Formats: sequence, structure tokens, C-alpha cells
Amino acid sequence: MAQWLSRQVLKVDATAVTIEDSRNYLILYNCNVPEQIIYDNNASMDAFSRIGLLLENDFGRLPVYFQITGAYYLKHKVTDQEYLWTGSFHPKINAPAQLTEFYRFIGANNFAQFAFNSTRQPEESFTWVGRDTQWTFDRLEAIIINSQCEVNSQNDIFQKRGLMQHRYGGRRRNQKTFPLP
Repeated sequence: MAQWLSRQVLKVDATAVTIEDSRNYLILYNCNVPEQIIYDNNASMDAFSRIGLLLENDFGRLPVYFQITGAYYLKHKVTDQEYLWTGSFHPKINAPAQLTEFYRFIGANNFAQFAFNSTRQPEESFTWVGRDTQWTFDRLEAIIINSQCEVNSQNDIFQKRGLMQHRYGGRRRNQKTFPLP
């Protein structure tokens, strides 16, 4: 499977990062839900249910935290230039792309309903909207569910999702992209 898939595909970008001074890893899943799915109620509820089941199946009873963010286009009022804004998952600079804060995952059914309710009108929820700027919201590209879970180095997630443990510089990190099961 290719390491890169378009934002128009229901996919998961998985990353394993070592936690300093620990034998544990932080597993990050960025689940991409394309715009055409978000605006279809049945398709989006199905996608969120599948993401919930993915988190439940991959992490079991381990604590998982998630945040709902998005990728969207901004358009300059004067020049008509477009800019794809994806924000950042760094807590201090992610605000313009976030739809929710981080919450603890408490089950697939609760997650699916919460995600569905949180994404009904994303263009009105991004914190970039309403700021004094020449850039305005133009259109949604995708909703991104960012989830994080700490696992030990023996967890079967490394084999299950192909996140082999490699060392890059002084820190271990590996990434894998796969279609949402």
C-alpha cells in the first residue's frame, strides 16, 4: 500500500513516536474524512462508526484521546488567492483548524454520535471564521480525527498496522497510511 493517499480518501495516517526516557510510544492516528462524506449524513455516521471501532479494536482498554479538526480552503478577499489550511496538531498553534478540544474516547457508539454532531456545520465552527483578516472560509477539504494513545514497545499495534520501530536520528518514529477498515 502506498504511503500517501489523497485527502479525498477515507484513510488513516498512523505514526508511532517514542516517548523520551521511556520504552513507550505515542501512537497517533489522523483519520481523514473527505468533504463529500461529511455532507452525506448516512456516509458520515458510517465513517465515524468505523473510526470508533478502529480505536476500540486497535487500543482496547488503553486510554485514547481524540480531537476533531479539519482541512479547509481560505480565499483572499482582494486577490482571490486560495490557501489550504490544515492547521497543526501542536496544541498552541492548532486553534484555527480545530472543531473540538481533546476528549477521552469512551466507546465507539458515543464517539460516532459526538463526532457526527460536532461536524454538522464545520464552516461555522472553525475559529478562523470571524477573525479580522483578508482571508475568508471558502470550502471544506476534509475533517480529521486526531487520536493519541500511549502503548508499550511490545504492543501488537506495531505488527498489526505495520509500524515497525525504526530509529531516525535520536528518536524513533514511523509512519504508515492505510485505508480506514
